[in-house]
Amino acid sequence: MILRQKFRSFFLTIGLVLLLGSFTAFTAEDSLATTFLTQPINLAQTQIATMNRVEAIGEDIQGKAQETIGKITGNKQDQIMGKVKQAESKVRNTVEDVKDTSRQQKSKIEAQAKKSMDNSIFKGKNTENQYRNLSD
Repeated sequence: MILRQKFRSFFLTIGLVLLLGSFTAFTAEDSLATTFLTQPINLAQTQIATMNRVEAIGEDIQGKAQETIGKITGNKQDQIMGKVKQAESKVRNTVEDVKDTSRQQKSKIEAQAKKSMDNSIFKGKNTENQYRNLSD
């Protein structure tokens, strides 16, 4: 009976420690746990962007091949369709460039906002300390 109570209290203690530890890990902003959870999302976005670029390159190659075949055979329609595919490829690459630039700008803005928030908090604490020193 006593052994059963000891096991029960041991597992209860372990459970509480794990619960509090995981709560602390997941509520911290820059914790390792939150980094691992958000990292796959960023990785998926990168993979999608890469796949879009690969598709654009493939379409560019198809367009060049179709245009060349059209020149060899004398088929004007193939030449035009090849040029259209190449133009579409350039548009896709431009769209991906814009997406990349917007992601970079978003990161810069977030970093600047965080820096300014940190500075304002720091300045606020300094002002508070100066006020306390004057009142003493």
